[in-house]
Amino acid sequence: MGMTYIEREHILSYNKYQDAMETPKTPLHPGGDEEIREIPQASLPEGTIADLNLNPGLYDDDGDESNSEGEHKKQQADDDNGTESSLITGNEGIGKEDYYEIEPLTCSFEEVIDNLTKEVYARADQVREDFQKSRLINYIDEQFLIIQRNYKRSRSSVTESYSLLTLLSDLSKLIDIIWHSVNTYSGLFGQDDCLVRILGDLEDYVYPYTLFEDSSDLDALKQQLQHYFQFFQRLDTILSLLIDGVPQEANGPRLKLYATQVVRINSIMGRLRPLVISKVTSLKNQLSYESHIYAQKGEKESYRKVNNLSNTLDVEIGKVFEGILDRT
Repeated sequence: MGMTYIEREHILSYNKYQDAMETPKTPLHPGGDEEIREIPQASLPEGTIADLNLNPGLYDDDGDESNSEGEHKKQQADDDNGTESSLITGNEGIGKEDYYEIEPLTCSFEEVIDNLTKEVYARADQVREDFQKSRLINYIDEQFLIIQRNYKRSRSSVTESYSLLTLLSDLSKLIDIIWHSVNTYSGLFGQDDCLVRILGDLEDYVYPYTLFEDSSDLDALKQQLQHYFQFFQRLDTILSLLIDGVPQEANGPRLKLYATQVVRINSIMGRLRPLVISKVTSLKNQLSYESHIYAQKGEKESYRKVNNLSNTLDVEIGKVFEGILDRT
């Protein structure tokens, strides 16, 4: 008896299902040591991605117009740059890079701290007895009070002037006395507290002053800036050396700051460093403006002087308390 139509359809459907469930055969691949002599060549069939136009307006008239407009803007920008360069270089063909000079106002940090370390070892024993130590600390306190009185008197009086640079000069002399009493024999016996005290009071000293408003005399201005930055570098390098500690024998006296002192210095830095930098920010902006004016006028020598001092300011600002920042 033959199969019915329905039975045949069931069998065909089952065979198709079995064929679909079979694992497809893996195509042949060349072996690892075989050389491929021919690369298969094939083309995409019609109606595939080969016929897609992903940017239909690329070669239209509007696209050509936009491209030409973009090229025109680029050419105009190049012309503007050339005009600016010609304002600065003049007819001698000197590029901007020839005007980029830096004359540092302070020495490198590594050089200064290396000299300080040598001073500690080479210094003769200066303070041995306890009464000499107490006498030195009393003298430092007296000098510190004199500076405070001069500062307060100048702030409350119109006639008496006590400029910040003069104040920093007096503090610099006091710091030198403190530092020259540090040696490998006596160690630290109060000088560290005096230095941290000076650092903390500097915030009150620096804040009310307005500095470097007159930029007409660049030579005098440069000397003032040198005095300003050298003071803070001196204090920075001394404290950095004492944070690291002066290397010496195992049983030698203490020549390193306490951890609590380092924490206090770190908190002071968060306020003092931005304040010190802010006192030269307006000058930096003024120098940038003047250099732009000189460039437009074609006054190359004036541009060179102002621009070089502006570049130097950038370097010195980055060096303010760099040693303490690296250690706290």
